[in-house]
Amino acid sequence: MDQSRNSTHDFLINEDFIEWANSKSTDDVVYDEFDGIENAEIVKEAFQIFKLLQIKEKQVDLNLVQAEKMKLLHSIEKHTQEKNIVQNTSKIIKIFWAAAAILIFIIGGLVWLNYNRSISVSTAYGKKMDKSLPDGSIVKLNSHSNISYSKKFGNNNIREVWVKGEAFFHVQSTEKKTKFIVHLDKFDIEVTGTKFNVENINGTSKVLLTEGSIKLLAKNGIQKILKPGDYVAIGKDETLSQASIFQKVKEEKILAWVENKIVFDATTLKDAADIINNIYGYEVIIKDNSLSTKKISGILPNDNLEVLLNALEATNDFKIKTENKTITIEPTN
Repeated sequence: MDQSRNSTHDFLINEDFIEWANSKSTDDVVYDEFDGIENAEIVKEAFQIFKLLQIKEKQVDLNLVQAEKMKLLHSIEKHTQEKNIVQNTSKIIKIFWAAAAILIFIIGGLVWLNYNRSISVSTAYGKKMDKSLPDGSIVKLNSHSNISYSKKFGNNNIREVWVKGEAFFHVQSTEKKTKFIVHLDKFDIEVTGTKFNVENINGTSKVLLTEGSIKLLAKNGIQKILKPGDYVAIGKDETLSQASIFQKVKEEKILAWVENKIVFDATTLKDAADIINNIYGYEVIIKDNSLSTKKISGILPNDNLEVLLNALEATNDFKIKTENKTITIEPTN
């Protein structure tokens, strides 16, 4: 490109630049990488403004922009009316460029915010949802879960979704084999077309692949490819590494929620209480510590809390009481 025809503003409204800058951190960016050495300084300035805008996304009041513009014009007019216009020329120029810089900054911010405005879909406690994405992919959301994606989803040959909670994906492949990226706390998942379950709760990230192939991408550069049946769970204080083990698990247990069920397989009552809390948002109090390690097994419905608790109580030697948003479990005697 000809440097004389480029400005910071030109880069800030360029979709290719936005995608490139969004993929870089301030620690690894090489400014002449995007548009050559001749435009490196302009790219650097645009990149710094771009990252500054990422600190806090918020809507810009267009009335405020107009008001600032009028104030600047009034200030310029005031200076031009002074008796010695020549002496004030340098001041006018400074004001003009300050105004231009502010307007470029605001316009760039508006473009960036509009480009990255996201769509967010959430489920309440005890509720599930099927969501169709713009590319035809289907996401089933478990209770108290959320996904978000850009309004420009798929426009730049990449499809990205952020997950909090638990979700089952059936990703559609595209003619161009565009990447589909699922972002979790511990790693990202790259796919083209496949089926898999993810859980991203309390700093723990888990994935079970049921069909196709996926690649896990960690922030430390580690990559791991999964085959159908592979299950990976990275705990709160762990990171994905080459030594991370692909576990073999009972798929019906992991995916039971998709069919509105919970599988307790020698599950301690304490762990069962955590599951109930995650699904319904109720605090669960176990009155007797000896009950916490009691193991329970069975397949119970999870689409109705009252039915679940009645079934759980009927097959065990403890009593369950519910009051407001609290469940109390205590010995029968």
